[in-house]
Amino acid sequence: MKRKIGVLLLIVSLLAGCSVSVTTYPRYGSLQGTVQVVDRGYEYQSMEGSGLIDPQDIVIAPQGYFDDDHVYKALEGALVEVDGKQIITGGDGRFFFRDLTSGQKRVRVSSSKLTQDLEFSVYVEPGKTTETRFRWEGVGYYLVIGIEDYWNEENSPGSRRDARDMHSLFRNNNDLYGTVKPFNAPLLDGEATKSKIKEMVKGIAEVATPKDYIVIYFSGHMGQDYLLPYDANREPYDSYNPWKDVITDAELEDWLSPFRGHATLILEGPESGTFANGEDHGSYTPFAFKKGKYTVLSSASLGQNDHVIEGGNGLFTYYLIEGLRKPREIDIDRNGKITAKEIYDYVYPKVKRRSYGTQTPQLWPDNADTVIYSYR
Repeated sequence: MKRKIGVLLLIVSLLAGCSVSVTTYPRYGSLQGTVQVVDRGYEYQSMEGSGLIDPQDIVIAPQGYFDDDHVYKALEGALVEVDGKQIITGGDGRFFFRDLTSGQKRVRVSSSKLTQDLEFSVYVEPGKTTETRFRWEGVGYYLVIGIEDYWNEENSPGSRRDARDMHSLFRNNNDLYGTVKPFNAPLLDGEATKSKIKEMVKGIAEVATPKDYIVIYFSGHMGQDYLLPYDANREPYDSYNPWKDVITDAELEDWLSPFRGHATLILEGPESGTFANGEDHGSYTPFAFKKGKYTVLSSASLGQNDHVIEGGNGLFTYYLIEGLRKPREIDIDRNGKITAKEIYDYVYPKVKRRSYGTQTPQLWPDNADTVIYSYR
């Protein structure tokens, strides 16, 4: 109705000879920032061609940036490129681009003093000057596990496909993905023994830096505070150590302990929410993953099974993939990065609705802003 009234008023005004002003919204914006480098006592200004500055020592922010650990100073002579436009920073490290079309932009910073170019995304607000902010956040190491055919257990339908699809999604079009062998392939079925999972988890934890990300995705059989590797229950039951063949939440946390950064678990399996519910079921260490350095995104709550849809994926994983394939729609702050909270907010209502309330995904902590995916 409002649209029809607006058209009618326009026609009447034109017929009456009145002038009509049309409001247009700005399509262009500006981008500015300062390229700064950690002051380690080197004379960076005289290091032409040396390529000694690590990207982790670069920050792009307003002038006068500082943190608790370092002092920064401007980097002169850096080439900044956006939308085919180029600016070389002066002694103050500043750059300013005007009349950029608004939207997501790819920024490249290069210099003979850097060991490698910087590339990152920034959203240019229409009609405004956007202050560029960038700080090296490392790479993501993804360990993807899918066990469908167990040695001595009932099969877990869809788990192999879940793992393959998630690994492909994490690897392709994901700026966060770090390729360090042998961590760039999923563990499927017989490859996913307890000893192999332990080896891979500990290996990633040892090579990752505190600024890197570790994301572990698991699809398969689970129970209260444990998951089943391929070879679970292969040996006779041991009444003195009944859990020696499974992987408890406490064990997995212990394997991750060398890593000083933040780790994310994404779990597709029955009762997977118990990995961070903080309850003690009598045989496990409580609060294993209910700690500040961990994020747990799980498919089902205590007492719930997970569902498999017609296409073969787990219901939870199906919507994870659907959401991450259209990251711009779920990236609330439009910073080019998808957090656990952003994908959880997309997945939760869809899984709950399609399962008629019998499966409710869980997130710990409930406001988790840890990054799991980065797109261009």
